[in-house]
Amino acid sequence: MANGRRSPGIFTVLAVLLLVGPLGFAGWYFFRPKPDDTPPVRGEDLDVVCTGRVDAPKTVTSLEPAQAGRVVEVCVEEGAEVSQDAPILKLDDAMARVRLRQAEAAVRGIPVALTPRRLTMTAARHPLMTQRVSALIRVHGIWLWARRLPMYTKAFGGPKAQRPSAAGTRAA
Repeated sequence: MANGRRSPGIFTVLAVLLLVGPLGFAGWYFFRPKPDDTPPVRGEDLDVVCTGRVDAPKTVTSLEPAQAGRVVEVCVEEGAEVSQDAPILKLDDAMARVRLRQAEAAVRGIPVALTPRRLTMTAARHPLMTQRVSALIRVHGIWLWARRLPMYTKAFGGPKAQRPSAAGTRAA
């Protein structure tokens, strides 16, 4: 108000929003893609879930694969007789192979060379991590001390309990 002008009031702002909102909706409504404009769906873009059943002379058994996947090959015709443990269809195992490689890498723990760039990126992803760990250790120590639980000092020979020495007793 230093220059003599008043800031717009709440009613002015609401009036502008009430005018702009319907105009935006009208523009979207008239220029949105029409159902005819959508491209046709190709077969490989579809996700189809199929289950089935086998009518045996004495029982009806449902067919459910142990793992979902894309059917690569159908090994039998409809109505054909199959023996036990005969493959009915084959699934694409590309995703299963990728998951297997990921699991093997997680188990093996593939070593990665530490470069200055990698160290900087890790420090940037986890800021103040050393300070956080140090603070958590101190808080845990205070928690142990407050409950009068035994505290262990870390020495090169392994953890040793701090026990009060009895005066006058000596190991022979």
